[in-house]
Amino acid sequence: VKGGKKRNLEGGLVSGLYFQAGDEAPYYLCEGPATGLSVVAAGKTAVCTFGAKNMPDVAQAFIKRGFPVVIAADNDESGIAVARSIQAATGCKIVFPPTPGTDFNDYHLSAGIDAVRAVLEGSGAVSEGPSPLLRPVEAPEPYPVTAFGQWEPLISRVAQVMNIDPAM
Repeated sequence: VKGGKKRNLEGGLVSGLYFQAGDEAPYYLCEGPATGLSVVAAGKTAVCTFGAKNMPDVAQAFIKRGFPVVIAADNDESGIAVARSIQAATGCKIVFPPTPGTDFNDYHLSAGIDAVRAVLEGSGAVSEGPSPLLRPVEAPEPYPVTAFGQWEPLISRVAQVMNIDPAM
């Protein structure tokens, strides 16, 4: 954890690699180890891909070997987008927790392991993904560059070089 964010080891090799816990089909592909542990606690086989970017490569490797795959996606923009692209390419099933912005570990902690198991098995509540905004969001008022005090000349110069309005 770095700065409150979960990150892979900087400079570490991730592409195409995964960690598998369990050996019974179907194989539930998930992004992170905490999610994988919740999948295993629900009695399923977890394949941790160490991030959404790596999931398509791992999914292809399993599917090419004839293994049934279910994407246990994070219910966030990147998790659902990657899961849907894998589904479009392979036809595999997708499940994700019903609460937007969560993963199966979050759902495990908030709703319990039986709720996780129900979603993984297809009998629980599943969200259709992130909800669209209910109303348009208006652009905020520009932040005056003068509010930056001593930094105003630098910000103005950077804005000039980038050919943008210095008001944020």
